[in-house]
Amino acid sequence: MTTTNTISTLSVTASQSSRIGGLDLARGLAILGMFWAHTTAYEPYGFFDGWLAQIPDGRSAVLFALLAGVSVALMTGRQNPYVGERMQAARLRIVGRALLLFFLGSLLSSLNTPVVVILGFYGFWLMLALPLTSLPVRTLVWIAGIAAVAGPLLLIVVKSAMAASGLFVGADPNSAFFAVMISGTYPGLQYGVFVIAGLAIGRSDLLNRVRQLRLLAGGLVLAIGGYGLSYLATGGENTIPQHMPWDPINSLLAREGGERSLSGSIGWVFPSVGEFFSAEPHSGMLLETIGSGGFAIAVLGACLLIGSTARHVLYPLAAMGSMPLTSYCAHVVVIYVVPDAEEALTLLPFITIAATTMLVASLWKLKFSRGPLEWLAWRSGLLFTM
Repeated sequence: MTTTNTISTLSVTASQSSRIGGLDLARGLAILGMFWAHTTAYEPYGFFDGWLAQIPDGRSAVLFALLAGVSVALMTGRQNPYVGERMQAARLRIVGRALLLFFLGSLLSSLNTPVVVILGFYGFWLMLALPLTSLPVRTLVWIAGIAAVAGPLLLIVVKSAMAASGLFVGADPNSAFFAVMISGTYPGLQYGVFVIAGLAIGRSDLLNRVRQLRLLAGGLVLAIGGYGLSYLATGGENTIPQHMPWDPINSLLAREGGERSLSGSIGWVFPSVGEFFSAEPHSGMLLETIGSGGFAIAVLGACLLIGSTARHVLYPLAAMGSMPLTSYCAHVVVIYVVPDAEEALTLLPFITIAATTMLVASLWKLKFSRGPLEWLAWRSGLLFTM
């Protein structure tokens, strides 16, 4: 049980730290990326617009994961991690927020839209970071580096073993941990890397100009290295394995048919050389982890660099980024109400949803400091510290 003073201190700290210039811009860009991925089937024909249209694919989720780690750092003391009762209270508040995300994610998933709802994974990422909140930055960097290599490799081994043995992954709650760690769209073995990296970044001085430049430069080096090596190894071909072992239909066919090798079109035994070096979104491979992680770090560094000045010019984007939970949930509900928006061949649904969300968020911020669901998340966290 914690004291009222501790709760009050944590509330003020969280409120102040969450408004670091540039973080809301980064959150806003992540939200825009989700809008783009979920509201358009637009296929540009030119090289430049085709390249531009592919940027949000998969990378917005990586940016979300990175920012999840930063948020955990902000809620647990920023550069000086809390200790004792203060850290315990901060962790409990994060648990409260994570449970709300699980609940909201379940509600959105029940709408049965084409959107792969990220909230449950996000809640898991928050919980995943809790044991690491007392570690120093150097240790976090080492863990993130090791996980960046070991995580994708472990994913390959587990997926290959599943495919070879014909194991079936169900959709019931008993498979939840396996789903969020390995078989889901955003597996913890890969996305946990970005969360840990974000936690390390959040433990540094985000207002330091030199640190911001290092984030931008370091992120660009990682992105160019990851994507560049992938391009050299694959020739730029789409090399994502087309059949995954957790595909319920394929797994069920393999299990009932008695096929152990999952040959032909069923399953995925082991990636080829080209597949192993893939950097395609959601491939889960090593170079995709490095490239997309570097891209997210570079975006965060750039947003922090321009945040103090551009947040006024880009106020609508920052306003939307200050209430990411509300904005995300709202766009899923819109897709449920207007299902044709998800398959539109024009940019109109994306532009409409993005512009409306930024307008409403801007007006809301004139009166309230938190979005409606952000307020609910804040209250949910406080309930666990009373």
